[in-house]
Amino acid sequence: MGRAVSATAAALILIALLCAALPRCAQAQPPEWRTVRANRVVAHYPRSMPEAQIEALLTACGKARESVEKWFGSELRERLEMRVYPDTPSYVSTTGAPWWHSAVWTGGMLHIQPPQILAERGALLTALTHEYTHMALEQSVKLQLPLWFEEGLSGLISKEFEDLVKNKEHEHVWRGTLKELCLALTQKQKPARAQSAYIGAYLLMREMESQFSSAVILAFLKDLKKDSVFEAKFEQRFKASPENALKSLQKKYPHSKKKS
Repeated sequence: MGRAVSATAAALILIALLCAALPRCAQAQPPEWRTVRANRVVAHYPRSMPEAQIEALLTACGKARESVEKWFGSELRERLEMRVYPDTPSYVSTTGAPWWHSAVWTGGMLHIQPPQILAERGALLTALTHEYTHMALEQSVKLQLPLWFEEGLSGLISKEFEDLVKNKEHEHVWRGTLKELCLALTQKQKPARAQSAYIGAYLLMREMESQFSSAVILAFLKDLKKDSVFEAKFEQRFKASPENALKSLQKKYPHSKKKS
């Protein structure tokens, strides 16, 4: 007959067994994933997601790619690989991105919120166009671009803020410096300030396009080499430093005077 186990020892054994089991319980089984390949897109998505949502996503990808290729005047050689999440909480917990980001690049893959949610926000096509612009810039530009320029151009090509700022430019022009704007673009925990920075970068690029045309902006990008000094090239092409270009925009759209 075996030796009796004391109550204390038995309790410790039980706790140890529970602790050993907890990690396995806490790690819920991931959703079963399917993969579809079409139109230079590789999409990984939960098996439970309706096929209609994936079809709509692939259609939007095709339209977004076409609009970006048209702007750059060249074909995007890279295929887009993405992971489509079943809901916003799983997207946030897996990627660490804020809930208000439609998509984020991690490990060479685009992680994107559920297409149905983005479609309901009217953000599916603009979000994909924005991300394809990043792909095109990585493919065609050999120099690391300032964050304000890259995000501003992505906003310009995707037209994601077009309706929001129409006839309200004075409310949305960035009032700080470009350095402050770039910092705000990275502030995930301050969504209102980050969005203001994204819109501010978009408006600056929109102003440049209205003055010089998209063809001139594209020529500027093609002229950038690995050893280029961005600020010098910018001033040579656009006749003003980036900081002065922002100051000119601020003067064009001054703060509206509050009624007393």
